[in-house]
Amino acid sequence: MTRKDDSPPAARPGRTVVRRELRRVARAFADELLSTLDDLGVFDPEAKIPARAKRVRRSDHNLDELSVRIIALMNHYGEALAISDIAAGLELSKRDIAHPIAQLVAAEKLVQIGERRGVRYVLPTKGPRKAAVGPRRSRHKKPRAKAPAAKKATARKPTARKPSARKPSSRGASSKKRRR
Repeated sequence: MTRKDDSPPAARPGRTVVRRELRRVARAFADELLSTLDDLGVFDPEAKIPARAKRVRRSDHNLDELSVRIIALMNHYGEALAISDIAAGLELSKRDIAHPIAQLVAAEKLVQIGERRGVRYVLPTKGPRKAAVGPRRSRHKKPRAKAPAAKKATARKPTARKPSARKPSSRGASSKKRRR
C-alpha cells in the first residue's frame, strides 16, 4: 500500500495502552448500563448477595441412609457403574457420594474395579468366591514385549557402495540439530 503523502508512519500503540483503553471503555459502558437499569427500577435496593452455604457435617444416620440408597441403585442396575452414574441416579453431586462409596468399599459391600478415571463399582458376588478384580493394570499402558531371542552372529558380506553424487554439505552436523 502506498501513501499519498511522505509523512512517516504513525506509531502503533503498545499492548498496555490498548488494554488500559479497553478497560476504560468497558468500565464506562458498565456504569452507563447499570445507571439505566437502576432508572428503570430493575434492581431491588434491599437485596443482598446470598451467602455461600457452609458445608454441613452429615450424621452417621444420614451416611447409612445414603449407603442403603447406593446399594439399592447398584442392585437395580446390576452392572458396574461409575461414580458419575451413581450420582446421576441418586440426583446428587459426585462430592456428596464420594465418602459413602469409600466407606462401602472399605466395608467390602462394594468392589472397586479399575483405577483413576476408569473406576467402576460393582456389588460383590454372592457365594464362597469373592468378586474377581484381578491385577490392576492401566488401560493406557501397553504390556511389555518379550525380549527378542539372541541371534547367532553371522558373517556379513560387504556390499559395494556407490559414491554419493551430492556435494558434501558445508554445514556441520550441529546445524542439523539446531534446525529441529
